[in-house]
Amino acid sequence: MTIQSRPSPRRMAAYLGLLVHALLLTPLLVMGLVAPPLGVALLLVIWATLAVAAIVLLRRRPLLVPAIPALIIALTIAFLIFGDLVLGWTA
Repeated sequence: MTIQSRPSPRRMAAYLGLLVHALLLTPLLVMGLVAPPLGVALLLVIWATLAVAAIVLLRRRPLLVPAIPALIIALTIAFLIFGDLVLGWTA
């Protein structure tokens, strides 16, 4: 009988962070209801950049990966508030 090795809790947290980050793509795609197309494109570029960073961090520092979804949420909220207050975006 072989013993199957289980992923470490660090690795599981990293995979969970990647899953949450992937799920956040859906709200960003429908952000066009609130932001202009250029703003949505910029958010998607930021999302893709953070996805690459999360994959790199998966190997090097897996405990930082769950912070990536929190970062994209914070950046999106700040981006939309900035667009509303400074650029005059309306829904």
